[in-house]
Amino acid sequence: MKTPVASTYSPILVVDTTDRDQICLALIQANKPTKKTKIAERAQSLPEHLEKFLAQAEFPQAIALLRQPGSLTGVRVGMSAINTLAWLNNVLIIEIDQGDFETAISQIKKKPSQFKVVAQTTPIS
Repeated sequence: MKTPVASTYSPILVVDTTDRDQICLALIQANKPTKKTKIAERAQSLPEHLEKFLAQAEFPQAIALLRQPGSLTGVRVGMSAINTLAWLNNVLIIEIDQGDFETAISQIKKKPSQFKVVAQTTPIS
């Protein structure tokens, strides 16, 4: 039986920059409430908000990134920031190719490993 992603890598940072004018961040920890925030700003301000968000939490073992559908610029800015953060801290990236922020959190918490886990994420062609 496969285990949920949240049990394999805990905590998991979830990042969504697919909306043109909003950044969504969540920290999923096994057997703890999920910490979530939505910020009404463009993805270009993601590094600043990640720093504030992670300063109040345990550093993640993996980072989940929503890659589509949505704003191409927002997604690419998110990918750049997450690739850099993952590389500098030697954590894996969980690619989520469909759905919205809340659905992604739910799937990570409950469903067996069905996501692609990579060292670096790339744009969808």
